[in-house]
Amino acid sequence: MANISFQFSYDHVFGLDGSDPEDLYRKCVSPLVDWLFKGYNATVFAYGQTGSGKTHTMVSEYKPGSKGFGVIPEAISSIFTHIFTRISRVKEYE
Repeated sequence: MANISFQFSYDHVFGLDGSDPEDLYRKCVSPLVDWLFKGYNATVFAYGQTGSGKTHTMVSEYKPGSKGFGVIPEAISSIFTHIFTRISRVKEYE
């Protein structure tokens, strides 16, 4: 077998350091939501070992006392906030 090496680069790596979905959303997903309204497409992909917290990170619901929503509910909330803000601006000019 040939001795092949690969080099990869990442913008962010989140692991066992106590990162929460809110931190991941703020650093990685929020800018993508902004780009959606500039006409771009965006994809958020969670990859990792079974049981590593992908589902919790992506879809956890708000519970009183918790740190925040998962990435998907947070993104949906942000998207609707953008939409309602734009609707409000249009109504102001009418």
